Amino acid sequence: GWMSVMIARGCPYDCAYCCNHLLRNLYPNKNKYVRLPPLDYAINLIKRAIKLYPQIKGINFADDLLTFNEEWFSSFITKYREEINLPFICNARVASLTDKICLLLRENGCILVRIGVESGSEELRRSLLKRDETNNQIIEAFRRLRNLNIPSFSYNILGFPFETESQMRETLLFNQNLQPDGGTCFYFFPYPGTHLYNICKESGLLLDSSREMSGYFDGIAIKLTRAGTKVCRKIYNELRLYLLMRSLKERIGFLSGVVYIACRIYPGFFIKLLTRRSKLKNALRKVFYKQLFKKQ
Repeated sequence: GWMSVMIARGCPYDCAYCCNHLLRNLYPNKNKYVRLPPLDYAINLIKRAIKLYPQIKGINFADDLLTFNEEWFSSFITKYREEINLPFICNARVASLTDKICLLLRENGCILVRIGVESGSEELRRSLLKRDETNNQIIEAFRRLRNLNIPSFSYNILGFPFETESQMRETLLFNQNLQPDGGTCFYFFPYPGTHLYNICKESGLLLDSSREMSGYFDGIAIKLTRAGTKVCRKIYNELRLYLLMRSLKERIGFLSGVVYIACRIYPGFFIKLLTRRSKLKNALRKVFYKQLFKKQ
């Protein structure tokens, strides 16, 4: 019942692990890399897609930052509500989640906002990832969404170059503080051409095995010089499990606590069962999105 669409193009930020700065350098006009379409074009694009697939019940906006330009977003989402009026999911950066933007999201049918937290270590985000949000700003953004009853989703990454065990655990503890309504965690992957790939290459952190990996779900892709791989996997599994339980808390209630305790007692079996690509994992994802629709 979900349809993914991308309305805008490009991202104005320069995150060290992301491909956008590489793509911006390939684009002929770097000053206009972020492209916002005319409102009528954007709305008609969605309408045509819905006409082809009338069973669609919700829209997943795959834009890097749908809320980047407040003026454009305000006009677009108001027109979207008037002419399409389907529940939607979108990505947003903490800095863009102002009181006005959050209110627009609530009033126009948003049922989930996905936010890149990436790391719970403010020091690591600033010094390595080129992310300048403070932890307090992130906490405030999640609070705004919670106060308006807009579910939140947290994206996280573990296994960055030079990341310490303490910084990895900060990411777990920070998410437990944020209490998002869902989320996930990936292993860092050094995509060629990105800033962090160059750092990994210059520091001799690249692994031969990473060449056979397809992306950030496959495993630890670099040498971890300040934390053990077993520790990284342990915290990764704990965080994915915590976020999965958060996403199911309302649907399965107290049972989520029972499952969580069982996973702690038999971590290897249950974590593989619940956090990898499996029929059970897909079924749980469907439960999560049905739960979101039920709130409307």
